[in-house]
Amino acid sequence: MAIERRTAPLKVEQLESRLVPSASRLMSAWTIVGDKAANPNDTITISRVPGRPALLQASVNGRVVETRSAVNVSSITINGGRGDDSISINPNAN
Repeated sequence: MAIERRTAPLKVEQLESRLVPSASRLMSAWTIVGDKAANPNDTITISRVPGRPALLQASVNGRVVETRSAVNVSSITINGGRGDDSISINPNAN
């Protein structure tokens, strides 16, 4: 006795486009270097940007040298160089 096999025709349907959420962010190390001017005694401060708490700013001797998004900073390295430096990190200051 022969067995008869029946197969259904194959159909291919196109799916709608999909977005795949990702939890990764571009995290980066942040390096701040003291002023190399004639006065080696630096005041370096890391703090939140007033009115924009999602941003951090680095100031050297009272001058903002760089601003970054806080969620993208994985680490902070501060190199004051030579001299009698004052270094402060105020992450909650506005």
